[in-house]
Amino acid sequence: MNQMLTTVSISKEDRHSYDVINALSSLYSKKVIHLEKLFAFNDFYAPILGGECSESEFMIKPTIFLLGAYSTGKTTFIRNLIGCNYPDMNISPEPSTDKFNILIQGEGELVVSGAVAVGLPHLPFNALSSFGMDFVNKLVVTTVGSPILNKINIIDSPGILSGLKQKIRRGYDFSKVVRWFAHRCDLILLMFDCSKTDISDELMTVINELQDYSGRMRCILNKVDTVNPRELVKVYGSLMWSIGRIVKDAEVTRVYLSQQIDVSASNEEKGLRAVGLYDDQEALSSLIMNIHKGSLSRKVGNFLKRLRMLRAHIMIMQYLKKRSPWIYEFHYQKESRLSHNALSCMYDYLTSKYDIPLHDFPPMELLAKSLWCKPWQQIPTSKKYLHEVQSILLHDIKNISKNLFSALDVTHKVPLKPIRKPVLESQIQLKTENEHQSSDHSEIDGATINSDYICKEDITIAAGGSDEE
Repeated sequence: MNQMLTTVSISKEDRHSYDVINALSSLYSKKVIHLEKLFAFNDFYAPILGGECSESEFMIKPTIFLLGAYSTGKTTFIRNLIGCNYPDMNISPEPSTDKFNILIQGEGELVVSGAVAVGLPHLPFNALSSFGMDFVNKLVVTTVGSPILNKINIIDSPGILSGLKQKIRRGYDFSKVVRWFAHRCDLILLMFDCSKTDISDELMTVINELQDYSGRMRCILNKVDTVNPRELVKVYGSLMWSIGRIVKDAEVTRVYLSQQIDVSASNEEKGLRAVGLYDDQEALSSLIMNIHKGSLSRKVGNFLKRLRMLRAHIMIMQYLKKRSPWIYEFHYQKESRLSHNALSCMYDYLTSKYDIPLHDFPPMELLAKSLWCKPWQQIPTSKKYLHEVQSILLHDIKNISKNLFSALDVTHKVPLKPIRKPVLESQIQLKTENEHQSSDHSEIDGATINSDYICKEDITIAAGGSDEE
């Protein structure tokens, strides 16, 4: 079991990334966690932040989270991605996956039940026990010997219910569990089937929970080979309209096409779909392979957001404490302080006094709900705690940011590989008689390029460059 910690976490061989995450973890344990406990920070905002952070949560590898209705191809997508089968994998037209399956790297195939996984202190899943045993029984951690899992973790999820099945009780709050995983994931893939792009009530609830993470969310329109090109255009447009209506974001969520081209399709249909499929599959593959580049920035950004919210929380608690005579406080006084207008005026006063953005403050509805049932008597009013948070934001985070830039500079130095473009029958033949007589590889500016994958535009550019010389 101890070996599972190293397989689910960032390797020490990735020294630059490991140093940045280790610095974050040390800063949190030494300077931040005692402030969170002193001001009951996690008691107030556990629904949106997931509670207290552990070292294993900082060290976890970049993670991909797959969501979608039943039989949209989530499990098949994972199998194709890791290149092998894995335990408890069941691919069938009927609903087959009924558990959250966390896939991590391992020498052999091992399935760990949820009750064991949430009980191990060195794994980042301890907080999942708060969702109850009904959920824990639907959780497994699987080790698979796949090279791609050396760099990432993958989470497969149960199918989102639709129709009459939505009335079936799961035994746990599915949307809240999805939010917990989404908060800790670097990429969220929402899969749709071409034959059923309608958005059910449960799917709409899930997407609403993912509003804060829309920047990490991508959609995949799967099984596009089951429809003809005319129908595909209609399905794609319908899906884009449905998602744009729900996702409250200025930018449209990217939708990728997925599935192998049907070999029985005509050449014209293959030509129309080949370019779109190939480009989307290349873009999706590149997104997954480079996920580690954004993982460090996400973790530092989440930590910075947490610190800013902690600063705002300390301001709020001290503001209310100074204006509430606890010995003589009555229920009506407390009710007056929790009104929406009173909280709004407090937010305006604090943003003006301390010159901090309103975005740093927690949602007003969540704060009002928490203030009714959380104790305030132990909240200290000394200004030194606020100064501590300010010092962390000004000095400690600045040093970590310098290390982050160094780590990103190293991880971005990846050699570029030539992109192979599909050659369709409708395209002009690129090989001439002279090219047939020469070798299959041409040297341009010292770089060897395979002539099988040179497109017409490349030849035009190359010719233009030689004329300028």
